[in-house]
Amino acid sequence: MRFATVLVLAVLAVSGAVAARAQQQQQVVELRKSDAQIVDSPTYQLANTSLLGVPPSQRWLQIQTTFETNQEWIDELTFRYYILVGDGANAKILVGEVTHVDIPRKAGGNVTFAYVHPNTLQRYTRGQLPDRITVQVLYKERPLTQINARGEGAQRWWEAQVNTRGFVLPPRETPFSLVVLDRMPQTQLEGER
Repeated sequence: MRFATVLVLAVLAVSGAVAARAQQQQQVVELRKSDAQIVDSPTYQLANTSLLGVPPSQRWLQIQTTFETNQEWIDELTFRYYILVGDGANAKILVGEVTHVDIPRKAGGNVTFAYVHPNTLQRYTRGQLPDRITVQVLYKERPLTQINARGEGAQRWWEAQVNTRGFVLPPRETPFSLVVLDRMPQTQLEGER
């Protein structure tokens, strides 16, 4: 009888610890806000641009997501973006990722950005905001949570169509790289894992 009681208590303690660890992993990050807007290219003043000229400003899709972490430091978080463009037979789901490393817990939260090039935006949305944008966070390659930056919909609406990669860009591949560099955690380059 005593052995059975000890065994039951041990099983409960282990299952409680596993549940607590699972809950802690699920709460590693909390998405506070995600906004999408059309923004002009930043303007930089450069010397000796006579050879290249100054390009005209273009209109980019910018997605800004604010998040908080519950740990002092997180090794890595990946933000996966799903953007529905076009409609009917011409609809596509653009997909891209931004991976951050060495993420600190910060008062007021951290921020991450992703962009869609003006040509892609013009081709698929005529320069307008897409109808639906979802940002999904992955921790240790597992989806944790998601937030809609634009539109509402089913939990995993992007699984209904073929996803097209390569059109959602991290800041370092845009003219915004210098503008947002100090505002967000360090990003990881493709293939560095």
